[in-house]
Amino acid sequence: MSVICVRVGHVPHPPETEYDLSAYQASIYCSHRDIVQFFERCVDAPDDLRFDIFFASSDNRGLFRDIEHPRKVIGYVPQDGIKDWPWKNPNG
Repeated sequence: MSVICVRVGHVPHPPETEYDLSAYQASIYCSHRDIVQFFERCVDAPDDLRFDIFFASSDNRGLFRDIEHPRKVIGYVPQDGIKDWPWKNPNG
């Protein structure tokens, strides 16, 4: 049996609410695309991975959680992230 524990960052619902995040929420923001990829990587994890704990978030400027560990272990590479703060809505 294999067990992978995932602590999920802030996944806004609906996705458009990502522009109304607090600084804390922006630091742990995880896009819908990234969270789907994260769980796909967990499901397809190597057979010899028996147990691990990961934090799932996108690649954010204020990120204070370790996303390098899941990158090394399951190959997770976030496609999205909040690079500037305060977050600027590209639509106005």
